[in-house]
Amino acid sequence: MESAAQLREDLQATERLFDPQGISIPSHHVVVIAHSMGGLLAHTLVSDSGDRLWNVFATRPLNSLSLSTSEQDTILQYFFFRHQAAIDRVIFLSVPHRGSRLAGGILGSIGNRLIRHSRSPAQAMRTLATQYPGIFSPYVARVNARGGPTGLFSLAPNPVLSCLADLPIRVPFNSVIGNRGIDKGVDSSDGVVPYRSSHLEGAESEKIVPAGHDLISNPVTIAEIKRILEEQSTATARR
Repeated sequence: MESAAQLREDLQATERLFDPQGISIPSHHVVVIAHSMGGLLAHTLVSDSGDRLWNVFATRPLNSLSLSTSEQDTILQYFFFRHQAAIDRVIFLSVPHRGSRLAGGILGSIGNRLIRHSRSPAQAMRTLATQYPGIFSPYVARVNARGGPTGLFSLAPNPVLSCLADLPIRVPFNSVIGNRGIDKGVDSSDGVVPYRSSHLEGAESEKIVPAGHDLISNPVTIAEIKRILEEQSTATARR
């Protein structure tokens, strides 16, 4: 959630830098191409959270807490967002919308010991837990007990990730999913992310590529991205 908030802020800063008056046509017709974890961040660019993510994270409404301005601003930045009007479409590439069990297994356990915890969210969680015992949902309480969140730990299947996956996407989107060929259909995988995690209902198209998680360099993937961009460009020109 911290990285997603940073992405939203940086995108807006980029738009202000290159189009300060907001009159450039490309500024209003952005297409986001997102691979793997980047797709989770991108989901927050094109959906409205309401209080759904916060309600999965905490057991009390935000307005019932007595917080400092900086604490409240941090929570609002992480958990409450609206879709970016400038974005017309998202192309998801091997995105673990519902997580990957590799992140929660032995490899994930080792990785989490090596990852440096982000001080700001970890400190904020410790402060909240001290001020309001029982504030966290059971999953978040376990995360806090382990020293706070990391990007890898957050990729293991969990309630917050499931809630994000269920947030309606406000723009057309496409999915490109890898299949190494070991299993078929809904039980297939790109070696890191299973099909069941990468699949989202409502996609305008879903392309299965005979490749692993690094499918971004596969010629089939490149051709599919090109096809989508050409169709999007034509539709934008007509409008």
